[in-house]
Amino acid sequence: MEYHHHPANQSGKNDLTFLVSVADEICLKYGFGYGYEIEIDPVLALPELWASLSARFPKGADYSAENSESLIENTVAAAISLADHVFSPVSTAAVEISQKG
Repeated sequence: MEYHHHPANQSGKNDLTFLVSVADEICLKYGFGYGYEIEIDPVLALPELWASLSARFPKGADYSAENSESLIENTVAAAISLADHVFSPVSTAAVEISQKG
């Protein structure tokens, strides 16, 4: 994971590092940050990100530009929903009910 911000700098191709790099760019594109500023290269547009995925994983080319953007947007929405569910404060009523069990 050392090279996930610059996967081209690693000595050999590593699919996991590449996927984390693309996922990181998608997160930055949708405004998910680190909670602090970091110096990174400019984030690619979604079609460019998908093209880089398709170049590495040819099945990605089966998706049109519209379908690939929709897939990314739906996946990001699902991730936001999951994060909201996991990290949102639990209501006092829900805690009281679970304690009465």
